[in-house]
Amino acid sequence: MPNVSLNQVPHKRTKRSRLHLDLYTTNREAEVERLLQIGATRYPWRYRPGADFVVLEDPDGNLFCVVQVPVQVPDETR
Repeated sequence: MPNVSLNQVPHKRTKRSRLHLDLYTTNREAEVERLLQIGATRYPWRYRPGADFVVLEDPDGNLFCVVQVPVQVPDETR
């Protein structure tokens, strides 16, 4: 289900858009590959161990994240 989250930041960006989208997916690797094929590029981000997101840049220089959503396993105890 699509979701748009808005967060206030304490500082103003001077070079890039202040709009930042997080795209949620159950298959981050496949979605990143799809986005790279249509024009996105990887942004050199310093990831912490276990990061569940990848930072990409669109052709206009806007940053966005592709976030892994945990896959829910059906409850088979019923």
